[in-house]
Amino acid sequence: MIQYSKLGIMQGRLSPPFQNNIQHFPINHWQEEIQSLADLGLGCLEWVYEHPTVDQNPLHFSNRLDEIMTIAFSAGIRVNTVIADYFMVKHILAADPDKQNENISVLENLIDHCAALEIPIIELPFVDSTSLSKGQFNALVEVLKPLCDHAQNIGIKISLETDLAPQDFKQLLEMFTPNYIYVNHDMGNSASLGFDPGEEIETLGPYIINVHIKDRLLGGTTVPLGTGDVDFERVFSALKQNNYHHDFILQAARQDIDSSIKPKTPQETIEEYLDFLEPWIADS
Repeated sequence: MIQYSKLGIMQGRLSPPFQNNIQHFPINHWQEEIQSLADLGLGCLEWVYEHPTVDQNPLHFSNRLDEIMTIAFSAGIRVNTVIADYFMVKHILAADPDKQNENISVLENLIDHCAALEIPIIELPFVDSTSLSKGQFNALVEVLKPLCDHAQNIGIKISLETDLAPQDFKQLLEMFTPNYIYVNHDMGNSASLGFDPGEEIETLGPYIINVHIKDRLLGGTTVPLGTGDVDFERVFSALKQNNYHHDFILQAARQDIDSSIKPKTPQETIEEYLDFLEPWIADS
């Protein structure tokens, strides 16, 4: 079996879907899912931290962190990133000051817990309902700069996933100077938005510290790998040319909840995707 030390999955992709959600924290399956990753030869996991299940997520509680560490260590799996989908519901730029302060406190707590577990990256998604406008840049920098200071002091990197055009995104990143904030690159979302992958990766390359592998149609939804508009050859070539050496996370379409295709189990889906990605990830 090929070992892919720098390839992993978005948490939940090897678990039964919850209420037909594409992405979720697998409340009753997260322990066994970690072992399933190891059985497939994968090396890492992106942990999902979301609002509906936060009270059932061990990452939320200081007295349950050892549970995560023990199970992941036993399986030989790294938790490389936490995707903080919590803030897709509880917006970090909430209009109500009390709610904003509450959300900031949750993020501070998450930073501390990631440091305790040596999870190096927290990803903040600003897409769909939390999509950013240029008029919000100053407010976001004001809120996140102190958090970036705290995170940096304890060894945690904050990354952003946005639907901003490359030059606008770079402008936002530069506003954090002398702090450093990073980029999660989602190749599927970029293809859906019609961005040129070579230009985007060249513009943002020094900031990219995590990559989501996904396929989407131009202006459309997520589809199985190889059936959408992602130019995989160009994306992986551009990442290589820009000396990307971090992890790749499978956030590709599930094939166990779409009635328009022949259903495949989560494991069958991941195995299919590994075969598809073999030309680009064999040395990962």
